[in-house]
Amino acid sequence: MVASTYRATFRRPGAVIGVSLVLSLAAVLTAAPALAVTQPNDDFGDRIVISGTEGNVNGSNVDATEQGGEPNNAGVSEPIESVWYEWTAPRNGGVNFNTCAARTGYDTTLGVYVATTVPPNVRHLSSVAENDDFCGVQSRVEFSAVAGTTYYISVDGFASEEGRFSLGWFF
Repeated sequence: MVASTYRATFRRPGAVIGVSLVLSLAAVLTAAPALAVTQPNDDFGDRIVISGTEGNVNGSNVDATEQGGEPNNAGVSEPIESVWYEWTAPRNGGVNFNTCAARTGYDTTLGVYVATTVPPNVRHLSSVAENDDFCGVQSRVEFSAVAGTTYYISVDGFASEEGRFSLGWFF
């Protein structure tokens, strides 16, 4: 790391004296704690809306955190490090959500839930489908979707597993 020193003098117009500030950038950078980068959809309230009868979205649960009352996908996801998606069924019929794509690089779990309160709250969700290890160590869920119903999809990892994934869905 290259050390840089900056000097600034602040003077009020008409003042006889000023204030000098010396800042060593190297000292600030080495003293600052490392900040974890959280996922934009880490919290249930920040879930990403996905739509349509089929699609795919890439994501990650690296450094995701648990919210109090959050469901434990398939009973094997503790410690919980999930990220959230929201999908509203455009029609009635069977739907499949999965992380089976080759781009998924860790042991995933999936949970699909409906809200039991309005507005939806992570503490008040009812399980529709959950899975661990359908396609190798990746996951797939299938269920009968009801037109107009909003489903909440949690992608997590087995135990403390985390990484990048590809979430796909189709009718």
